[in-house]
Amino acid sequence: MLLDNALAIPTELRAHENYRWDEEILNSLQIPVLLLIGADSPPFNRRFADRVASATPSAEIKVLPDANHPIEDPGRLASILDNDGN
Repeated sequence: MLLDNALAIPTELRAHENYRWDEEILNSLQIPVLLLIGADSPPFNRRFADRVASATPSAEIKVLPDANHPIEDPGRLASILDNDGN
């Protein structure tokens, strides 16, 4: 998979690191925001989530043990979204 996508990976990494959003919009959100990060996800995913969370007062980051990106267990994701646990 990495070899098949070798040319696209640097572009994707730059897109994560360089993306800029309207922080005023994120700062004004009046709803809970949950950012899910797999503990085994690439570090740039966590850095991106940290940047979003720092601009969003209502944001919470939840790190999922034994998970990567994407979360491959729909039942586990449903449980998290229902606030029933990990």
